[in-house]
Amino acid sequence: MNPKPTVQLFGGEPTVRDDMFEIAEIARRYGLKVRVVTNGLQLPDEEYCKKLCDAKASALVGFDGRDPAIYARLRKSPGAYEKKLKAIENLKKYSKTKSTIMCCVARHINDKHMRDLIDFCHENRDCIGHLHLIPLTETWEEGEFETDVATTIEDVERIIGEAFPGEKVEFLPAGLGHYLRAAASFFGEFRLTFGGVHPNCESATVLLSDGECYRPVGYFMKRPLTEFADEVVERAIGVNERLARLDPARFLQRWRGRFIVMRTFVGPLYRTLDFTKILKGNRFLAALRILGGALVGKGLKSQLRKHTNVAGSLGMIILPFEEYHSIDGHRLQNCAAGFAFEDPETKEIMVVPVCGYSLCTDEVERKIAQKYQSVPAVAAAVSAPERPSRKR
Repeated sequence: MNPKPTVQLFGGEPTVRDDMFEIAEIARRYGLKVRVVTNGLQLPDEEYCKKLCDAKASALVGFDGRDPAIYARLRKSPGAYEKKLKAIENLKKYSKTKSTIMCCVARHINDKHMRDLIDFCHENRDCIGHLHLIPLTETWEEGEFETDVATTIEDVERIIGEAFPGEKVEFLPAGLGHYLRAAASFFGEFRLTFGGVHPNCESATVLLSDGECYRPVGYFMKRPLTEFADEVVERAIGVNERLARLDPARFLQRWRGRFIVMRTFVGPLYRTLDFTKILKGNRFLAALRILGGALVGKGLKSQLRKHTNVAGSLGMIILPFEEYHSIDGHRLQNCAAGFAFEDPETKEIMVVPVCGYSLCTDEVERKIAQKYQSVPAVAAAVSAPERPSRKR
């Protein structure tokens, strides 16, 4: 597969397994990146956290906010907050890659804490690179958990917008990345994981740091993000056929592709970006250095850090993690992420789209557990919410 997929160890809770590091090592031997999706309760153990980081496995940690009362109601675990905070401190100390925070967003529980959570991510921006938000979905048994209101993707978008009074936060469908796949292949820096998925699948935006706090990306733009995205997609569609005839692996064709991409998108960028806020020193020279560095392969991210006032970024995605009562078949057709597992009866490796796994999870895990007569199997997945449950 090109690019090779990222394998995410998911459960249940993968850190309860004695062989989790062995599983991670097998994945690395095949050249696969490994991420552990965890509630973080094992990571306060400094030795364990260091071992995880030394294994070159990144972490996706469940963290719902900085108020212990959130965990008392949402997780039925009032003591979880301090442990999760210590887990992030240990990751900051030992991890060589940025971690991802996954937050379950629930109206009337932690919705008013979102700005504080974003500020927490900014304070730890050298350690935290992404914030994944999952609307609270009704998956609990009767009497196990109570809330007075449901939460949708649109609710989460509104909640994040309210966290930035006086500024506008704009979300885009993550599937739009599909149109930029050809252009990105000539620079080799971007993994468009959800390129080509259903247009109403994940909702995404980027927050940029001005050195003091995170701001919506629109703060650094002269026109709305949605208007800019419309133009970029239109231009990408127009140039993708030409790019498809070039081979990024061949030197001359790779350079030709880079020039075509630059010529295609420099205009929209110039009309959109507010260079007085973005660039350091002489704006013309700074822009030339960024473009020149990107062309010669110095790395776009390093050039942006060196020549702009942007002091970091936080990728933010709202994940519509669907359950049996709300599943949308159209979203699954081009899903780029799936649960992988061995069928104990046929010995085949099966893959189920992430949002469709809830339809078969109990039966699959029961069969796997019976075969191995051990704890429930760890599955490979793209993302995983902690379900509100007294069992956690």
